[in-house]
Amino acid sequence: MPCKGRPRHVLSTYVTILKKTNSGDKDRQCICNCCAEVLKDDAKPIVYRKERIKKHLTNCEYFWNKYKEEAKKILGNCDIDEEMPPSKHICIDDDSASISSFRTNFTMTVSNSWSFQWVNNSSTYALFHWLNLKLKLSNRKQLAGPILNQAIKTGITLSFDGWKNIVNQELLGIMIILPSGETLIWKAVDISNQRGRAIDVIPKIEEILKDLKEQSIKVAAFQLRLKYPQYVFLPCFVHQCNLAVGEIFKESSILKNASTNAIYFIGKLQNIQRELYSKYYAIITSDTK
Repeated sequence: MPCKGRPRHVLSTYVTILKKTNSGDKDRQCICNCCAEVLKDDAKPIVYRKERIKKHLTNCEYFWNKYKEEAKKILGNCDIDEEMPPSKHICIDDDSASISSFRTNFTMTVSNSWSFQWVNNSSTYALFHWLNLKLKLSNRKQLAGPILNQAIKTGITLSFDGWKNIVNQELLGIMIILPSGETLIWKAVDISNQRGRAIDVIPKIEEILKDLKEQSIKVAAFQLRLKYPQYVFLPCFVHQCNLAVGEIFKESSILKNASTNAIYFIGKLQNIQRELYSKYYAIITSDTK
């Protein structure tokens, strides 16, 4: 069913909204149509808020010259909101068919590590229109909002991590994250000499999935999407964080300089250690947990 749009104030008819020139700007700006007709490019922009627009129009001589007696009536009725036309987006119905369709879109989005923005791409609409004329896609806000929230409530996450212990055993640790956010440490499996390739680890993960399935626990798996299409596959969160931090350091000159100086300092410190002690001493980092 169509969703009603957000009401807009009547004074928006007498201004033109400007495009944002800076992505950091919080408030949008506009120009008075009457000022633009007379002053052209010299018209000064104002913040696109009802009280700011009303204050400007009250003192705008071009607005009063154009509308004259009607201007007083316009300003007097500016508190009455007009309803915007219905949105083109659709809401989620309660019937099982609609919920199943939206859940399929959500699962496909997460499984391919896509951004929720893909459903708003014109090329995507063209492809699905070619596949099925009657097929309707959910929009980005629905995927990232109610559909994601519903999926979180009904599923749990299985997280894997690998490390070496003091006897050089290769261990695969498993943690279960419940919908409430509670984290449970499930078990650690010895996979020594079996973690050279991802395909070698898959049997271990399959055993864990089977063990959890026998206890009626639904989980999200990784690298098994072809064999287990009913699961949602997520990339490694820690790896994604490392990539994000790396991109942040590239964009910020302050962080980049700090990183360069830290590397330079460690190099000089190691040279001094080698000269004085003929060996290196590891620097113990502070606890960040």
